[in-house]
Amino acid sequence: MRLALPPGFTLKKEGLSVANPLPPIALDGVGTLEHGGPPGLQSGIPRARASATPDGLPALYSSETPFPPLLAELATVQRKAGIDIAVIRLFPAQYLPSKRTALFHPELLLRARLTPAPPENPRFPSIRPLDPSETRRALAGFIDNPADLEATLRSLASPTSPSAPAGGRIDYLILTPSNLVASFQPLLEQKRREGLTAATVALEEIASTTPGRDLAEKMRNHLRQSYTNSGLRYLLLGGDTTSVPCRYAFIPRGASPRDSTLPCDLYFACLDGSWNRTGDSRWGEVMDGEGDADVDLLAEIAVGRAPVDTPEEAAAFVEKQLRYRAAPPVGWTNVLLMGAFLGDFPTGPAQGADMFDPVVAALPGYQFEWLDDRPGKEPKWSGADSLAALNRSPHLVLYNGHGDPSTMMRLEGADLAPLSNSSPFLIYSIGCNSGRFDNDKFSPDCIGEEFVKLPRAGAVAALLNSHLGWFDPKHPLLYAGEFQRNLLQQLAGQADVPLGNALQRGRELLVGQVETSGLMTYRWCYYEITLLGDPGLRVWVPGRVSH
Repeated sequence: MRLALPPGFTLKKEGLSVANPLPPIALDGVGTLEHGGPPGLQSGIPRARASATPDGLPALYSSETPFPPLLAELATVQRKAGIDIAVIRLFPAQYLPSKRTALFHPELLLRARLTPAPPENPRFPSIRPLDPSETRRALAGFIDNPADLEATLRSLASPTSPSAPAGGRIDYLILTPSNLVASFQPLLEQKRREGLTAATVALEEIASTTPGRDLAEKMRNHLRQSYTNSGLRYLLLGGDTTSVPCRYAFIPRGASPRDSTLPCDLYFACLDGSWNRTGDSRWGEVMDGEGDADVDLLAEIAVGRAPVDTPEEAAAFVEKQLRYRAAPPVGWTNVLLMGAFLGDFPTGPAQGADMFDPVVAALPGYQFEWLDDRPGKEPKWSGADSLAALNRSPHLVLYNGHGDPSTMMRLEGADLAPLSNSSPFLIYSIGCNSGRFDNDKFSPDCIGEEFVKLPRAGAVAALLNSHLGWFDPKHPLLYAGEFQRNLLQQLAGQADVPLGNALQRGRELLVGQVETSGLMTYRWCYYEITLLGDPGLRVWVPGRVSH
């Protein structure tokens, strides 16, 4: 449940209580519910095999305490489009381990005792959109108390109509080095034809005029101003990290700093607070938000990255964006599903293609081609098969298998030269590190970047993990697969939906799953999924073409 809060107030864990006005219904015959197992990695890296029978299992199944023990709990308080939102987890079903039965509560009554919100950080005061209608648009279908939101917006409304911003409205912004500005000009012109006001800002200008401890913070401070003063909605980071920096988020895992830090462009989308309340070298830590809260996880703007280094690469990137939008792709109803064997686990063998079975239902109107290792453990398709299928110009390419910075779909970067697909495709891979876009100037680009940078052929956009991809060996859809499913549901739900909006809304529907302790697999996925492509790219959807 996501509840918009009135201005000046917040909700704390101790302020939430729940009652069940109706007696619970006993569900007999449930039997022994399986316990949750440890997640797996989509990298194929050797890892310790977890026991199928944890030490505490006998005590767990003899417990008299219902699971979960609470009927409701506060997950987090976030802010989006100037409104604080309490995210609450509800548990209408509880398992009674010792009795092997369950209870269902048909009605829950929540009571929320609000308290005054903590003082703002003067360096990062609250931001609100230029126009209150933007708040309505951003929260439509997202919060569960829209009537309360309308009352809040009326109380905040100015007695006069909002005046035009002094510097002009900017819907779509490209931040790029000055030597790439001219190469992105045709993309700006297309956005203007689509009815958006679009502009480019050279990074050198931001570096010299905007405050911040480093260039990434200067960029974000500029975006905060543009959102509040100019109505910014879309941001394209026009360059590889050698020229357009990312922010590294910190999630503790292992002894090596590289194991615990991941490239995270979400920093430029979620604009409330500093993302580093403690002022140390670790950004995006749990409770690194203002007022000892979590960092901002709800985006104000949609963000994508063009991972280019030269004017020629930028021009090739732009050409594919324009060609994709000029007419529906040749195979615009075709989806290529690529599933690989993921390994043996205590729960049994794991197959990547198992994740796609529920995903197919989210894509009505499409035809599917499968490259599938099931049911065996040996590869049933090769890199050559992958290349041939890609050259048939599918519209969507979904991959669920292992990966690393140089490998995806059983292809390496050097294998992409023969690609000749007539229409550029969209890629979504949940493999590890295939979107590791933070290479230095002396290292090769990751394979995800190569797909997007390839002239004429390859991908118009790619949604990839910048670090580890996570799955459940027994239920492969869990974790990274849930984010992929949500994005596909967003794309199928409306005509010509902008890709960045679909990614962000699909991600935010899982904000209540983001952990604050332990392994934090959902937080990994939430931070790392990166759009290499135009966030304003309107995706062609069968049966939902707009004019």
